[in-house]
Amino acid sequence: MTTPGMFSPSLPLEYVDPQGNTRYLNPYSQQYIRNKSYALRLQRGFGRGLSQSEARGHGISARGLTESQERVARATERGDLSPYQLFLGGFERRYGFSYQYWRLIYRRYIKEINQRSWPSGPRGQQDEYDPRIFASDISRIKSLYDQGYRDLRGNSPVTWQEWVENHLAIRLDAIVQWQDNHNKTPGREMFSSHNEIWARVATPAVFVPGAPTAISGPRRAWWFYH
Repeated sequence: MTTPGMFSPSLPLEYVDPQGNTRYLNPYSQQYIRNKSYALRLQRGFGRGLSQSEARGHGISARGLTESQERVARATERGDLSPYQLFLGGFERRYGFSYQYWRLIYRRYIKEINQRSWPSGPRGQQDEYDPRIFASDISRIKSLYDQGYRDLRGNSPVTWQEWVENHLAIRLDAIVQWQDNHNKTPGREMFSSHNEIWARVATPAVFVPGAPTAISGPRRAWWFYH
């Protein structure tokens, strides 16, 4: 973090990355971002000595709070849930697990997996062949487990969290071995153990009338290692 009003002479205001994308400097964080108009707004505000919140266009309220802080304060005063609490509840209802768990596995595994598998990929899942891992992929595993389905190759972990974390760790190692060490063996072994069909062998936590005894398993992204 640098002091507003003083640009670091060692950092250019923009540069072109190896994929040919132009990145623009956020002078407050000293990181480069894709959004040109936003970066230019921050650069102008930084040069004028404004705080990052002010440079973004967020005014300060009469009681000295930023716009987001003011919203939280008003919600608390009314006895309502804060915007962040509403977000947390919505995330868990949508995916079936907490945002805190998503952030945990994202930091440990998924961020690097996604950066390595599609460095310049667009936001959001594109199709079933997208090699990146998303919250919906984690939700799919939980749903399979809840309905009593298991991967019959090897000893399937007792809980869906174990399956998720084991496979994320294995995939990250495989992609690192291939990209950094040109070693295909871990990835090929992982792919050869991939079971596209899961069988219903456990007592389901969620009752689904007429559910089939076998079902399509996780999508291919879990085994993509290039």
